[in-house]
Amino acid sequence: MCYQLHKYFTCTNFSRSHQKFFAAIMKIHEPQFYHEAVQQDQWREAMNEELSALDKNDTWDIVGLPIGKKPIGSKWVYRVKYNSDGTIQRYKARLVIRGDYQIEGLITMKPLPL
Repeated sequence: MCYQLHKYFTCTNFSRSHQKFFAAIMKIHEPQFYHEAVQQDQWREAMNEELSALDKNDTWDIVGLPIGKKPIGSKWVYRVKYNSDGTIQRYKARLVIRGDYQIEGLITMKPLPL
């Protein structure tokens, strides 16, 4: 776990329901990388749901890449969504573009010849 919260605060002054909530969220590990997530069924299912939703909404078109250009990469972001009582609502995976590799002001999109 990246941030071991139990080292920084105590739950003794919280109500019983809040103590249960904190205990629930501190025991679930959210993967940082694809190779970690793909090993667990619940994260594979979350990634499949995300890809199905992107496909259903016609989020992208497959196009050719201009000569000499490299595509912008993508990565998966994983989060566990909780109900107010601390129980797990769902495992959520998002496919996001690595926008930190873009260069501001540089336009590289050109229409491709048909």
